[in-house]
Amino acid sequence: MIAVPIFVLIVVLAASVSAVPFPPERHSQKIKKIADFMAAELMNKGIKTVIVKPFADSKGRETAESKAVTENFLRHLSSARWKIAVRSSGEAEATITGILMHFEKKDKWQLRVRAARSGSNEIITSYTAIFNK
Repeated sequence: MIAVPIFVLIVVLAASVSAVPFPPERHSQKIKKIADFMAAELMNKGIKTVIVKPFADSKGRETAESKAVTENFLRHLSSARWKIAVRSSGEAEATITGILMHFEKKDKWQLRVRAARSGSNEIITSYTAIFNK
């Protein structure tokens, strides 16, 4: 009878280790660098208005981590020295999307962000970053 609680404890511990959350506040400076890069590239292409869609995981699902990274990215993009108007809806010249993926075996995260012209799939700019836990 004691073996069942020990087994349950091992399963719970294994599940908590594999679900390492991404701490966007810890990586805020790197996310700021990505937002600044994207803003500069957009301005160089003459883009002045963007919509930022919620970032997702590799399966297209919005997670707590991807939502936090989106909010952090939006905050930095809105305050970038390059003046890009960030809209929540309506029309914009470009749409920014992002994918946040966790590499379980390496305990790292990858963020892929891209900006495409609205109404087409023409990629204006993209950025991929690796974050250590």
